[in-house]
Amino acid sequence: MNPHAHHIIAAAAAAVYGGVFTWSGATKLVAPDWPNQAREFGTPKWLITSLPGIELLLGAAFATTRVKVLALPLEILLQAFTLAAILHLLAGRRPRCACFGSRSRAPISWLTVARNAALFALGVVAVVV
Repeated sequence: MNPHAHHIIAAAAAAVYGGVFTWSGATKLVAPDWPNQAREFGTPKWLITSLPGIELLLGAAFATTRVKVLALPLEILLQAFTLAAILHLLAGRRPRCACFGSRSRAPISWLTVARNAALFALGVVAVVV
């Protein structure tokens, strides 16, 4: 594959990856039920108020600049969410996802885990390609 194609693939992956986090943060900021959903999911209390802004700012910054170091905290957050979802599912609990604020009303499932794995892979493509 030529270097120009690599650049296009990496830029597209970064735009989508960062865009997902930007959208996630923005929808949480405007969702009046986000704190309740987050508590139900088990989000640490100290993170509930700051998480939407973190996702919004880091996601937008990564999507627009492709500064690779910005992907690391996003990947860590994504893996923490995924691990929490897996632990809930293994324990037989299915809290609401809360991934996209009020737009996330469905309970978590193994599809949530698969979606997060695909998003993680997209983040890797954005950084490595």
